[in-house]
Amino acid sequence: MKETQWAGSELVKHFRIFRCDVNYQPREYEAEYDNIEEVRAHRYRLDRYYQIRTNGNLYSIREFNVMLLTYCHRSGISPVS
Repeated sequence: MKETQWAGSELVKHFRIFRCDVNYQPREYEAEYDNIEEVRAHRYRLDRYYQIRTNGNLYSIREFNVMLLTYCHRSGISPVS
């Protein structure tokens, strides 16, 4: 069982969204969320590149969506929310 992570007196969020530079390196922290629905509802601008950090790994939006669909397929749950 995973241990709950705390930063000071606040619970650490599971997903962090970073805005990236032209070399696809994360530069600016933009938001953090607790669940996948909030990540998918985030307003992404089409003229910017983003990465999502979860469990210490960085994913592009496309990679994150593929990972999510693969997880849903293996778990037998619907990816449509």
